[in-house]
Amino acid sequence: MDLFASEYSWTKDYIWFNVYPEDVLILQDKIQARQTEQMIADLRIISNPHLEKDAQKELVNELMARRARLRGIYEEPELDRAGLAALKDKLKKESKAIKVK
Repeated sequence: MDLFASEYSWTKDYIWFNVYPEDVLILQDKIQARQTEQMIADLRIISNPHLEKDAQKELVNELMARRARLRGIYEEPELDRAGLAALKDKLKKESKAIKVK
């Protein structure tokens, strides 16, 4: 409730009676994404003169990763080709209903 009141200046009654429960998470994610974007812009403006270069990069990378997670973008791990081949072999041997190329 505090998040919506501070972000949109909504009253408690407005939030209780006009915000649907299924919209709460969507709105919360949008607010957090917008706040993260603002933090990144602020960091670029002030360019962190008090931090070492490595610390600047680490902070910006951390915020960029947070922004990606909030947008639903995750870094994909490298494909385990050996594991995939083993799974295909197992399915070929054990499954009659699944055809594997």
